[in-house]
Amino acid sequence: MKTPSRFTGKKYLNTVPTSMAMNYGRLLRRWLLGKEEREPRRPLGPFRTDAAVLQEPVPTTALRVTWFGHSSTLLEVDGKRFLTDPVWRLRASPVALGPKRFFAPPLPLAELPN
Repeated sequence: MKTPSRFTGKKYLNTVPTSMAMNYGRLLRRWLLGKEEREPRRPLGPFRTDAAVLQEPVPTTALRVTWFGHSSTLLEVDGKRFLTDPVWRLRASPVALGPKRFFAPPLPLAELPN
């Protein structure tokens, strides 16, 4: 907030210079042969969200954040609700190739508040 604007009149510039050049060969090799831990060693969850709590409206001067796994989050700010990146399927992709969830959604989609 205290740094000067990085807007040039046409676009915003990063405060730290970055490069868009990617070495896709190295990226593919790391993806195929990498030794990183890609899945939890123990099962995660189960996680549950109480739908009854979400039915109660948040006061217009309050904030409530509910995490649903992956990057799905329900933000309730000043009486308004915002659902970010809703993922309720087994995979985070419209096809069966995307990353698989580590645990079921903590609330069925039908129980999500309006």
